[in-house]
Amino acid sequence: MTAAVLSAEEARASKSSDCTRDAKRELRVCALFLALALVVLATRAQILRIAHLSSHYPLLFYQDIFALAVLAVGLHGLFRLARSAGTRRAVEILGWSLGLFAALYTAIAATVFWYIRSPLTYRLILISDSARGVQASVRGDLSAEALAIPGTVVLVIVLTILLWRYTPTLLERAHKAIYSVPAAGLVALYLVGAHLWVTRNVRFLSGIENPEWAFIASLIEAPRPSVAGSIPTHYFADFHAVTQPEKTSRAPGFEGLARGSARGKPLNVIMFIMESVGAKNLQLTGASYPDSPAMERLAEHGIVYDNAYVAQPFSSAAMAGLFASLYPDHDWMTIPRQEPTIAVPGLPAVLKADGYATAFIHGGLIDFDGNLSFLEHAGFDDVIARPEDDIQPRDGELVPATFNWIKRHPAQPFFVAIWTRDTHNPYLSPTSRKYTEAWVKNRYINSIAWTDQVVGQLAEELKRNGLADNTLLVVTGDHGEAFEEHGQSVHNFSVYNEEVRVPLMFANPALIPRRIDRHDLARQLDIAPTILDVLGITAPSAWQGTSLFAAERPTRAYLFSIAGDFRLGLAEGDYVYIQNYTRDRHELYNVKNDFDEKNDLSSDPQFVAMMARDRIRLEAWLAFQNKYLASFACSGCPIPHRPAESLEAAARGEPPEVLSHR
Repeated sequence: MTAAVLSAEEARASKSSDCTRDAKRELRVCALFLALALVVLATRAQILRIAHLSSHYPLLFYQDIFALAVLAVGLHGLFRLARSAGTRRAVEILGWSLGLFAALYTAIAATVFWYIRSPLTYRLILISDSARGVQASVRGDLSAEALAIPGTVVLVIVLTILLWRYTPTLLERAHKAIYSVPAAGLVALYLVGAHLWVTRNVRFLSGIENPEWAFIASLIEAPRPSVAGSIPTHYFADFHAVTQPEKTSRAPGFEGLARGSARGKPLNVIMFIMESVGAKNLQLTGASYPDSPAMERLAEHGIVYDNAYVAQPFSSAAMAGLFASLYPDHDWMTIPRQEPTIAVPGLPAVLKADGYATAFIHGGLIDFDGNLSFLEHAGFDDVIARPEDDIQPRDGELVPATFNWIKRHPAQPFFVAIWTRDTHNPYLSPTSRKYTEAWVKNRYINSIAWTDQVVGQLAEELKRNGLADNTLLVVTGDHGEAFEEHGQSVHNFSVYNEEVRVPLMFANPALIPRRIDRHDLARQLDIAPTILDVLGITAPSAWQGTSLFAAERPTRAYLFSIAGDFRLGLAEGDYVYIQNYTRDRHELYNVKNDFDEKNDLSSDPQFVAMMARDRIRLEAWLAFQNKYLASFACSGCPIPHRPAESLEAAARGEPPEVLSHR
């Protein structure tokens, strides 16, 4: 009897001990998630501060609180369902794994947000070709910030130990309170109210997105916007080049511009593309920074456009716009990546057929996102670049490489596309001058000033080699760059002016006797047809652009971005209409009076009819563009794989040295 009693008491003691161990396991996980919550909310507060969203803090935390609540409730349920000690141990391990992973990913996403003002998502990784663009943005500066990534995990562990060891009673009370019905009701009420307020009042939603939820949501491909109703047939005419009835038909002011030659010789062409340089920050197009004196001197014999739009603020999309005169595909992947062998004649191929030697020269890595294959298929004889994106300024090699290449083709007219790299984030320059108080923006303006020096070197070399009068020099940007004007940094996240308006200049002292400033609308995809117009060559019928010097030409520009939300825009006259299909929001700006697009006019009743018409025009583009590009798909075409040549060797005048493919 005594033995039986003792055995029963031992069993109860053992069971009590097991229950105590099980309770401790859940309390340890509770301590972990309380520590994680402190770190996540502190990180969110920092993000909101740098995103200029520091007001209404409690409401702006709701996505993080929701994510933490889902994890905590899920683990609590698993603990309740677990029947054995081994299962509860497995749940504890799962809780620790999820908690520490959440801490790690929060730190990584916060570091990425610091540089590009966007959470790290699958879409962003895909668009940037395995995060190549993100790497380029952060590599030059990632030093002390990198220590914060493992440091965040260590901090969560330390806080968990402190909570577990020094506040056991408080921890037990917190555990009971968290999983009570009143707490669940309050949290639900808070989440619903915060969501309704935020979606109605906050424009820059990237600043409040929980990084884990943002990444998971990006794995689920959102449906493409659909066309709601019938579209007038004539709206589709916006996406075809305007056919000129007479070859001599020119817009007023351009009637005397010679075609085909200068002083009896075939006209050479150099297209100088400035990476990430928008019209907003360039002295040439009205900025207050004295960052482009060389371009100002060139403009004395130039036609300067200050109202030029890119269709998508992304370098790979600019490739198709500049060299094949195409609007972008409405997709995550650009034309060079998705269809590098698209059956549309490239500008260099058209010029090659007319006897031109052609080259593309770049200051950084070019073998990514399908660009190298696209450029070679487009008709460039030679592609010269660097093996990687350096963190030292390298654009000084571009001009020597260009003229060493020109000397290799003495008997032919030439077309050279020079594409800079140093003005891409992290903004490289051999000198540092104070243009503005914001240190990142100041570094950017310095990189523009450095690029202007390269343009000046190019102009001087053209004179020294007797080529200035016989070379059409085209200077433009592939897209602009954002500096939190609308919350976002870098590019391809919006269609605001800071990202889609670029400088554009055609310069030649023999053809253009004085500076001509043009304020009418121009498009990036119009540059190639304009070059052919000046050379007297007929543009391919598949091109979607029209010569800027034509008497009849489009008056609307269509805009697209997808790295963040799916946005389309339409620029016409003084207005830009923007439709955000992801958030189901629209905006309207008078960009003549409000270049920075701060005053949204979309709620003004007088613009209702105009916005309804513009939305139908955007739907016409949606219905047309992808089908149009698909009609030129070349599934059986071999993809070029010829390696690029070394910029460094070309700059030294050494024999061509090829770079290995990645």
